[in-house]
Amino acid sequence: MGFTALAAAALLALPAAAQALPEDRTYEMVSPPDKNDGDVGAGLFGGQAYAGTAGDRIVYMSLGGWDAPTNSITGVYAAERGDEFWTSKSTLLPTLPFASIGGAAITGISPDASRVLSGTNRNPDTGEPAQNGDNGMIFLLDPTTGERELVLPDLDVNGDPVSGFPLEFTGNSDFSRLFMQANAPLTEDAVGLPGSGGAIYLFEEGEHTLQSVLPNGDAYKVQLPTPGSSGLVPNVTSEDADVLFFQVTFGVGDPDPRGVYRRDFSGATPQTVRINEPETEDDPGGGPTGSFSGASSDGTTAYFTSNQRLVDEDENSLTDLYQYDHSKPAGQRLTLISEDGEPADDDAAVTRVHTVSEDGSTVVFSSPSQLVEGEPIDAGRKLYVARDGEIEFVGITGPNTNQGDVSAEGVALAADGSQMALVTSAALTAHDNGGFDQVYVRDNDTGEVECASCRAGAANTAPAAFRTTGALNMFGAGWTGAIRNLSSEGHVFFETLESLLPQDTNGKKDVYIWQDGELDLISTGRSTDHSQFASATPDGKDVFFVTRERLSGWDFDGRLDLYTARVGGGLPEPPAPVEECTGDDCQGPPPLPPAYPGAGSGHYDGPGNPQADPVDCTPAERKANRLANKAQQASKKAKRLKKQARKASGKKAKRLNKRAKKAQRQAKAKRKQARQARSQLALCREEAEL
Repeated sequence: MGFTALAAAALLALPAAAQALPEDRTYEMVSPPDKNDGDVGAGLFGGQAYAGTAGDRIVYMSLGGWDAPTNSITGVYAAERGDEFWTSKSTLLPTLPFASIGGAAITGISPDASRVLSGTNRNPDTGEPAQNGDNGMIFLLDPTTGERELVLPDLDVNGDPVSGFPLEFTGNSDFSRLFMQANAPLTEDAVGLPGSGGAIYLFEEGEHTLQSVLPNGDAYKVQLPTPGSSGLVPNVTSEDADVLFFQVTFGVGDPDPRGVYRRDFSGATPQTVRINEPETEDDPGGGPTGSFSGASSDGTTAYFTSNQRLVDEDENSLTDLYQYDHSKPAGQRLTLISEDGEPADDDAAVTRVHTVSEDGSTVVFSSPSQLVEGEPIDAGRKLYVARDGEIEFVGITGPNTNQGDVSAEGVALAADGSQMALVTSAALTAHDNGGFDQVYVRDNDTGEVECASCRAGAANTAPAAFRTTGALNMFGAGWTGAIRNLSSEGHVFFETLESLLPQDTNGKKDVYIWQDGELDLISTGRSTDHSQFASATPDGKDVFFVTRERLSGWDFDGRLDLYTARVGGGLPEPPAPVEECTGDDCQGPPPLPPAYPGAGSGHYDGPGNPQADPVDCTPAERKANRLANKAQQASKKAKRLKKQARKASGKKAKRLNKRAKKAQRQAKAKRKQARQARSQLALCREEAEL
C-alpha cells in the first residue's frame, strides 16, 4: 500500500470513540508524525510531560531525538498548538559528550510552559566546553523563539566552579520572576554566608539579587522546601511570586535562626517574618525547627509542622500541624490544626502532610492518633482532612508503620478544598477493591466517598493509579500539582488495566476520566499496547495521554504518540487522496505537519463523490449542546449550594446540602441524556459523510 493510500486508510480507520468522547472532546495529535523512528516517552523512565496552564503548550520527553539535540538517551520537546496542528521544538541545547549516560536536562518548566530551564556543558555562544565541566550552565530558554538568558553560570563571582546545579527553581507563570537556590555565591553579598545549604537568588530582568534574608536583615544560607517524606509542598511561591517561603535547618548564633520564613516582595522593600514564632507565654520547648507543608496560591495562608508548643492549646512535644494566617495581627496568626479532640488514646505525631488547597482553606494529613471523637483507636494510619480548622476523619488507610498506605503524592485536592481524590488499597466504600490500590473520591462538603475505579458488581482484579510528580523527576525537583489528576471542575484522571466499561476490550492499561459519578474512557480501550495518562490542564479541558493507537489521519507510523482529548478541540486532518493509485504511481508520503515551523495545509479542495440530499445534523447538535449546558448549570448550582452549606450551620446547612444533592442528581441525569444525544449526533455525522 502506498503512502497516499495509507493516509486514506488512516482517515477511514479513525475510531468511533473519537466522536463519542465525553464533554464534546476531540482527539488532537500533539507529537509530530515523523519521529525518526522514536517514541514519545523515555523508555524505562516512563513518559514524562507537563501541560501548561492554558492547554496550548506542553513539554514532553522522547526516546531518541528527532533531528534535534538529545542527552544521549532522550529528547525533550515543547509543543505549541497552532491553527492547523501542534508544532514541537527541542528544549535541549547542543551539548558535548558527557562522562556518564545522559547529562543534559530540563531542570524546570514555567507554569504556562512557555519557558524552560535548559542545562548544557557547552557554551552555546562560543561552542567551547563549559569551564565547570559537566556541571555546565543553565539557560532560561524560550523554545518558540530560541531566545535564552544565562541563569546559572559555570563560575561564581570568585571565579570558582559552581558546585552542582541549584536544588530547585520556582517562580511566576512565565518565569519572568524566578527564584533559585544555588550552592555557590552568585553575587558579591553572598560570599561567605553562614549556615548550611545554599543561598536563594531572585533572577529578574537578567540580574541576580540575594534574597535569603532573615527578619533582622542578615543574609543566611537557607533551603527552598522540596518534596520529601513529609509530602508535597504546594506554592513555595505565591502565584504572582510576590511571596516566597524558605526554611533554615542549621542554626548558628543567638537567637537561633532555624525556622520557616515568609518573604514578601509586594512593598517598597522585601520583608521577612518567621511564621513558626511562638504565640504562648509558656516555654515552647525544643528547637525552633519547622517543616513547610504548603500555602495558598496568594501566599496569605501557610501550613507547617513543628514539635514546639507554639500555642496554649498544644499540650505535647510531638510533631503537630499548624496554620499561619498572615492577614491576622502579629501574635495571633497561628492555629493548631492537629488538636486532639478525643484524648482517650495515646498522643501521636502528624506523620505526613499530603497537600494543601489553592485557597488555603483545606489541608490533608495523616496521623495514627485519634483526633476525632468516635473513630477507632490504635487501628492504624488515619487520614484526616481539615477545612477552615475543623478536622474530619476520612478513614484508616493502612497499618501504623513507616509512612502508611497513602503515598505523599496519592492525594489530590480541589482548589477550594470541596473535593479530594486519593489512591489507597484500603476499602473506603462497600465495593470489593480486591485488595488493590483504587481511586476514591470524597465530597468534602458532605463526607460522601465514591470509588471511581471499582468494578460494578464484581471485585477488582487489578490496581488503579495516578500519575504522580515523580514522573517529572527529569524536569527538576519541587514540582507540585504538576500532573493534575483532579481538575477544578471535578475531573479525575487515572490509569488501570481493569476493564471498567464494555468498550474497554484490549486487556491493556487505559486512561479513564471520572466526574460526578460518571465514568468514561479517554483512550479507546482498543489499543494493542498500554496507554498512559501524561498531564492535564487545571480545568481538565485538555487531558494529554500517550498511546500507540492511531487516532488521527496524521498518525501513520504505529509509534507511541502524545495526544490530547480537548474540549471544543479539532484540527484539520490531512487532505484525502484525489484518486486511488497502485504500484509506481504512488510516490511519497502524504503532507505532514512539521516537527519544526513550516508551511502546511489542512484543506482539501478536490472533487468529492456525488451526494444525495445532505443530512442535516443541526437539530441533533443543538439538542446535545442544550443538554450539556443544562448539566453544566446544574453542576455549578450544586457546587454553589455546597459552598453556602459549608458556611451555614444547623437546619440551614442541612437544607442547603439537601438542595445541593438534588442539583447533583439533576446534573448527573442531564449528563447521561447529553451523552446519549452526542451518540445520536455521532451517528448523524457518520451518515452525513457517507
